[in-house]
Amino acid sequence: VEVAQARVLATVDAKHAEFLAASGQVSDLRSTILGLRSDLQQATLSLQGEASTPASAGSRVELEPKRVQAAASECVKLKDDVSALDASVEVLNVVIEVQRRFNDLDALIGRASFVEASELALDLAKALEKISAPAGAAEPGILGAAKAQYYQRRAVLISSLEDALSQLIVLADSCVQARQSVQLGDAATTTLPQVWEALRILGLQQRRVDQLASEVNRCVLRPLLDAGRRLQPRQQLQPNLGAAPPSATWSWAEKVLDGAVE
Repeated sequence: VEVAQARVLATVDAKHAEFLAASGQVSDLRSTILGLRSDLQQATLSLQGEASTPASAGSRVELEPKRVQAAASECVKLKDDVSALDASVEVLNVVIEVQRRFNDLDALIGRASFVEASELALDLAKALEKISAPAGAAEPGILGAAKAQYYQRRAVLISSLEDALSQLIVLADSCVQARQSVQLGDAATTTLPQVWEALRILGLQQRRVDQLASEVNRCVLRPLLDAGRRLQPRQQLQPNLGAAPPSATWSWAEKVLDGAVE
């Protein structure tokens, strides 16, 4: 079966441009499978009929070993070809559907609909995984091309999320600015909850939280502690909170006290 499947997939691979350009090829493959199944059924019935033909009154029907062996081999070959074509049709169906949905994914990313885009990207990944070859096994070029396009779009989605997050949470020296929403591209807006949810769907939320915590420690906490250690008598650190919707800014400054320190 593996040899037959490899043969069929090699043929599909050599003509994958035609398969991608016209999904009608799938219907042709289905017709071929139906024909092979019919041949398989006829060969099986013929083989069974020869093996079970009763002897006549005047003579005994003798089976021809070579003929029976040839019929049996043909039956096995037909089964392998049917299985191989079934697998090829499944690959083509999935690839064609994935190619069609790439346009939807591009549109969602362009509109900054990151939650929906992440959900669709996850669905596409599962679909491609279902038809992937076992680890270490060769895959037809048509599948490899579809995977390459998927990973390219996933990278664009992640880059867009990172860009949005860098505008929603801005860390500077001794200062933090948070925005409720940001505009990306042509009137496309997104919010911090939407970005976090999209990162969660993609399995990247915890990694990004760890990175953000490290940045907060470097840009805010360490400078704050250093400033506290440098305070002179009658000095203290005073927080400054600036709220100008849709954003808020937090920082601090040194203040000299008048009178005793509380």
